[in-house]
Amino acid sequence: MEFHPRIDIEHPELPESRIILGSFPTFPYTLKGSPEKAADDKQKPAFFYGSERNRFWNWYREFVDHESEKASIESLLKSLQRNGIGITDAIYSCERKGQSSADTDLTKRVYNHRFFRSPAAGETIRILCTSKGVMNNMLLTPAFFREHPELFVNEHASKEQQHLVLTRLGGTDPVQPLLRVLDVSGGGTIECRALPSPGSPYRSLKTFGFVSGDAKQYLHAYLENTFDWFLG
Repeated sequence: MEFHPRIDIEHPELPESRIILGSFPTFPYTLKGSPEKAADDKQKPAFFYGSERNRFWNWYREFVDHESEKASIESLLKSLQRNGIGITDAIYSCERKGQSSADTDLTKRVYNHRFFRSPAAGETIRILCTSKGVMNNMLLTPAFFREHPELFVNEHASKEQQHLVLTRLGGTDPVQPLLRVLDVSGGGTIECRALPSPGSPYRSLKTFGFVSGDAKQYLHAYLENTFDWFLG
């Protein structure tokens, strides 16, 4: 069994209205066998998206904070705090097939659904998911909605916003949604959007509306639009 090195299962809720949500760290960066290892100062855990292949912090530096330093956890933490952004992952613990980084090879998952809080009346919480799998298969699942019965998907608003985004980018609507809008019975809204996987963004770009043309240009436009929404 592997455990997340940076999720406090006793105090998981995030107060911020902007949240970055990933899946689970790659094999070298997890705690094996026992969550108590997180308290071992001799093995300070790596920060989120610590793999060299992962481009997330490069995107963050370009579209959010030009002064943030990927190699400095202190710099990233200060930047997140300065911008009112919380960060966590969707999975607290799981078993893994070998040392695979594929989400499909993560089994016996215990999800971190308790990071979430319902927004107050008139408040909008924005959740930036680092893949469609995180948004559709790890966050917005039947188990999540059972735990939060006050939430329901606004299908009309979801489709309308997605269509507007893709029309602006010159893309087409994919089969699996790339954004979802949730309403709260007591007022308030949750907006979720997915990024192409920071580990291999071009591999999944067609599922984000890309049809033909310059893939690098389309990815840049999609990222710019999404981070503008996230910070808005």
